[in-house]
Amino acid sequence: MAVTTLIFHQVNPCRRRKLFRLLKILRLFYRILSPEAVFSGHDSPRGFLLTFDDGYADDALTISAVNRVFNIKCIFFIASGFLGRSKVEEKNFLRTCLEVSAPEGVTLAAADWAQVRKVEQAGNWIGFHTVSHRRISHLSVSQLRTEIRESKRDVTREAISAKPIFAYPFGDIEAIDQESLAVCFDHYEKVFSGSRGANIATDKLFFRQHIDLDRPLIINILFAVGFFDFLYSRQRSLLKKISTAQ
Repeated sequence: MAVTTLIFHQVNPCRRRKLFRLLKILRLFYRILSPEAVFSGHDSPRGFLLTFDDGYADDALTISAVNRVFNIKCIFFIASGFLGRSKVEEKNFLRTCLEVSAPEGVTLAAADWAQVRKVEQAGNWIGFHTVSHRRISHLSVSQLRTEIRESKRDVTREAISAKPIFAYPFGDIEAIDQESLAVCFDHYEKVFSGSRGANIATDKLFFRQHIDLDRPLIINILFAVGFFDFLYSRQRSLLKKISTAQ
């Protein structure tokens, strides 16, 4: 295998235990890589890279736990407009921008900027995920450039040194097009999708395996190792086509 990038969202304490079981099994057979090892350019790494999207408080805590238990660094892609809001604004952002709702008895909350700084200071990478978490294929070039500029302004204001890497919101083939991908490549060294597949470290467009920790462990193992990648070959082909057109 080459580099397989896993995406996680909303990893609360219950899901954290499931994540740890998954990582312990994967680590028996594969390397789990820190972003520095993948993108340093010193070799051709093979293994798994862990990413967390959106900016949830639970994910900030989970990243710190992964650092401590496994000595592995991760990437935290944050939608900067999710952070620093009132509880009412945060709930509205969850519903209208992230398009999620909390299950009964579950609280979803954004990390605060202090948590993001702590994640970065521990050696993890912070990446960009826009401000508003809108589908960038629905934005004009001007609107997308504004999102890019303002997200960089937000992290700079908070004394965070984000890497020039970007995960576009929602990650599916409908969430990006040739024009918006070209704008992203103008500003970022790597663009991460949500379409399944493996990568090599020099790729500019990265595929990622979404892992739903509420699924059975065996299913997530199969997703992680690429057993179902053939089902997403059309998505990969379309993304590669618009990527190589740049």
